Formats: sequence, C-alpha cells, structure tokens
Amino acid sequence: MKVKLNFEEIELVSRSLMSHRWKVENGEQGQNHPDFSATARLMDKLAVNHDGAELSFLPNKK
Repeated sequence: MKVKLNFEEIELVSRSLMSHRWKVENGEQGQNHPDFSATARLMDKLAVNHDGAELSFLPNKK
C-alpha cells in the first residue's frame, strides 16, 4: 500500500512525533526510553522531503 503526503501533512506528522517525544522525555525513563530515539530518527527521515513524499507500507511477514 502506498500513501502520498503533501508538505503540510508531513509537517503535521512531524509535529505529532515531536509532541510524543516530549511526553516520553518527561516520563519515567526520559531519554532512555526507546521511543525517544525512534521518534528522532523518523522525524529526520521526514524532514528531508520538502515537496511531499510517498510512503510505502510493507506487508506483514507471517
């Protein structure tokens, strides 16, 4: 499955990730929580696409 996102949609996803990252950082594990680094990596990947992007979702392997 593929989904096309425009710049504004990517920005919305990035802001949501940042909000989640702040909540994780203020939690018990803080910056040691696995989501803290994972959200940063995903935000970095999304930041390079200024004209939009197409996301491809891979099927679950069972």
